[in-house]
Amino acid sequence: MLIKSLACLTLLFVLGMGTAAAHVTAHAPDSPPEKGGHGTVVLRVPNEETQPTTRFEVTLSPSFGVTTARTRPVPGWDAAVQRGDGGVVTAVIWTARPDSGIPGGNEHYEDFGVTLGPLPADADHVLLPATQVLSDGSTVRWNDQPDRPAPVVTLAEPSRHGHHATITSDVPWGAVVGLLTVGLLLAVGGFVLIRRKEIS
Repeated sequence: MLIKSLACLTLLFVLGMGTAAAHVTAHAPDSPPEKGGHGTVVLRVPNEETQPTTRFEVTLSPSFGVTTARTRPVPGWDAAVQRGDGGVVTAVIWTARPDSGIPGGNEHYEDFGVTLGPLPADADHVLLPATQVLSDGSTVRWNDQPDRPAPVVTLAEPSRHGHHATITSDVPWGAVVGLLTVGLLLAVGGFVLIRRKEIS
């Protein structure tokens, strides 16, 4: 009996871990967004509730100074960008159309992609608090609570590639010099022929 009880407890613990791990997360599909630059973030939204998710909101702190937000089309969803003073992006909202949404039951998710910029130049991470709105009007808030962590985006150091490139990396100077030499020789040869004809 003791062994069976321990086995059941272990199974429940593992299942509980699996359920707790199904958080809203943010990841970069190509490479980490750079500090001070623009980058694409995909927010993966699972539905752990019995009711469908019909609205998803992501908020951005005005201190980030993000002025550009371009959303990737998601079938069955409409996207809207909210702005504050100076055109700063404060939220991105996706709303499901009728007969759409993320079904309940802990077996479904949806990806919402958005390109943001310029991102903070003096931060290593950006928190994106989010809210899921269910079909019955209830909400699930991902605002960095222990059991509901906010999605986080890791920022990379600015790339230095391309800032110090010189013209020598793109122009085949050996071929250019060769062509100039050939042209000069042809010009000299033509001049010599003309002079000979004049003398004769």
